[in-house]
Amino acid sequence: MTTVLFDRDDLAHTRVATEPSEPVELAYSLRMLDEPPNRCFARWRTHLRGRVDPRVLNSRRSSTMDGALVARYRQLAIAPFWERIRLLIEADRRRRARILLDGGIAALLATLHPGLRWQQEGSALHVSTADGTAPARVDLDGRGLVLQPSVFVWRAPVLWADPTGQPVLLYGVSCELSEPDRDTGDLAALIGRTRAALLDTLGRGAATTTELARAAGLSLAAASQHTAVLRGSGLICTQRMGRARLHALTALGADLLATGSELRP
Repeated sequence: MTTVLFDRDDLAHTRVATEPSEPVELAYSLRMLDEPPNRCFARWRTHLRGRVDPRVLNSRRSSTMDGALVARYRQLAIAPFWERIRLLIEADRRRRARILLDGGIAALLATLHPGLRWQQEGSALHVSTADGTAPARVDLDGRGLVLQPSVFVWRAPVLWADPTGQPVLLYGVSCELSEPDRDTGDLAALIGRTRAALLDTLGRGAATTTELARAAGLSLAAASQHTAVLRGSGLICTQRMGRARLHALTALGADLLATGSELRP
């Protein structure tokens, strides 16, 4: 058990990371090669089967690894799935934002993982570690804590320090990794192929009606009709930007898009 101590400045400076951390995903995906099979990573393991250089398997426990080996492993195990990792983490960020708005920083910290316990009195976060390390105390000293969602950190939260020494808490998100190429077929069966394609486009970032129409090969009027349905269903939100309208996924829309690619057998 590690106890992380917060003062007022720490609470003010605590935040959820804006992007996945490639070093974290790389390091913990390597550890995953030693883990017992987990259904969440079945497709990922199938993708890697027979393709990982044996020297990676033999050297990953050492303090240093050959840079070329790491680069090849990254291209094989991380790069094809990066967009999927980013989408899962962005969906988690949206959920955390809702929790923060409804319950404040204490609710955010208390709901990250069952292995975390927030102690209001004394402003302390108790972190149950899976490796059996001796109890420890970490004083944030006004630096705050970066909450880093991760796909491959799935067993228990981990305290980590980035290269600047900033304390980071790694916690797991939904870990379903599909094949590198996303297929929105099942989502299309649910909401229609055109609207699934529009959601897929918005999964890569906000877009105007004109941009959506161009991406989907629709007329501007048809794109407007489809976005109206998606907005009425709570899957997207729309803001005026001058004469244009800018559309973005809501948390519900991001969750549906993430789930859509997990529906495949």
